[in-house]
Amino acid sequence: MRLYLIAYIDKDNGNCREWIGTQADSKRRYKELCSEYERFNVDKPIPVDVPTAKPALLAWLNQNCHTDNG
Repeated sequence: MRLYLIAYIDKDNGNCREWIGTQADSKRRYKELCSEYERFNVDKPIPVDVPTAKPALLAWLNQNCHTDNG
């Protein structure tokens, strides 16, 4: 499965990441973010291949999707 990652810095200087499901949606969201934040604070969408088999997907999620809940 392919997802698209957009990384940007928000108005509070926080690092943000959004995962988007389609290339068209990632382009649309990129344009929205560029108009909301300054263009240099928004990285272009990066295509990422995500495994779909359960063991590989769980390993990928543990490695790539972190939360800071303490």
